[in-house]
Parts: sequence; C-alpha cells; structure tokens
Amino acid sequence: MSTAKTETEGMIVMSGWAQRQRDPKKHMAGIIFVVAFHIFLGWMIFTGAGQKFMKAVAPASIVEVVLPPEPPPPPPPPPEPVKPQPKQDIPPPPNYVPPPEVAPTTTSTAPVVESVPTPPPVQAYVPAPPAPPAVQRPVGPRGFGSITNRPECAAAFQASFPREARRAGTEGTVTLAIQVGADGKAISVEVANANPRRVFDRAAMGVINSGACQFEKDTAGYVAQLLITYKLSGEEE
Repeated sequence: MSTAKTETEGMIVMSGWAQRQRDPKKHMAGIIFVVAFHIFLGWMIFTGAGQKFMKAVAPASIVEVVLPPEPPPPPPPPPEPVKPQPKQDIPPPPNYVPPPEVAPTTTSTAPVVESVPTPPPVQAYVPAPPAPPAVQRPVGPRGFGSITNRPECAAAFQASFPREARRAGTEGTVTLAIQVGADGKAISVEVANANPRRVFDRAAMGVINSGACQFEKDTAGYVAQLLITYKLSGEEE
C-alpha cells in the first residue's frame, strides 16, 4: 500500500510540473527574452560597442620579444710570418793580373824579305773523248730482222696452217702490224692486209700472241711489220 501511494504522489507532482510548463504566459516571456537578447547582440556588433567592451574587460597583454645576442666578430687572422730572404752570394774580387812586360823596341838594319806565294801548278788541258755516234734506227716499221729467233718463229707459223684451208687447198698471205715494247715483247697485233680475208688471220695472230716469236729490245719501242706466206708445200716465211 505504501508503494502504490508513493507512485500516486509522484504522478501528481509530475502532472503539476507539466501543467506549469504548458502555461502560455511562461512561454511568451521566454520568447521575448530570447528576441531581446539577440537584438542586443546585434546592436553591439553593428555599433562596435562589443569590441570596446571586450577591450576594456580583457587585460592588456604585453608580448616581449627577446632577440638572441649577436655573435662576437671573428678574431683577425694572424700575420703571415716573414720569410727570410736568401743571402746573395757576392762574387769575390778578381785576382790581380800584372800587365805584360813590353820589350824595348830595337831598330834592325837587316833587309826585310817579303814572302812571294808560289803559283799553283798549271794543269794540262785534256779534251773529253768524243761521244759515241747515235745508233741510227731504221725509219718506218721493221721486218723479220727484228726477230731474234727466226727458226722457232717460222716453225710456229708453219704449224699454224689451218686444217680447213689445207683440206681445201687454199694458200694465201697475211700482213701483221705488231707493236713491240722496250722489253722486246709484243704489246698488240693487228692484221694490216690479208689475201684471202679471214682465212689465215686468226692463225697468224695466234702465233704472235703465244710469244713464239721474240723481238729485239729498244728503249723507244717500235712497230714490226711481217708478211706471212702460207703455202701447201709446207714452206712458210
């Protein structure tokens, strides 16, 4: 019963407080106080009175800045040591040399003989020996006389008789123009004349190109002209 009574009394007290809180007059007073407080704050911010009030209320704070002391200047560098200058060697004075003695001049009555230079020996003039006469080279192309191995050269031409011409019984001649160098070797060869043509040309040129014929040497070089005769009797020049 006591517990129920206590709960009933508490509910009554809570209901009375709730009723007071629901009173419209109390709510209106609270609203008016909040609005007036905001108006007051706005006035202080707009007119700057709040800042003056805060400056007056807040204690002035003094900030003292302490700077570190400046370092002392560096000590001056020590003076450079004075280097001793080397002593200059003073050359000793030259030794005293007495002047040469001059012999007294004497007059001589002996005759003075002047030396006469000996003339150089006279060389006899010897004329130089006459130069050997120049070798007269033949003018124009040379012939078979320029060949140094005529038997071997003639045998080579004899062996070069074409088989077709021998079977056909054809004879003919070929004239060769040979350019001979300083060493006696044929540089080039060409057919100057042939009768009949293109029958014995290749055979005659082949003998010269094979080196079967040797020519005499000449520093200036020359042209050798050979007339080769092909005969069926077997005798070729």
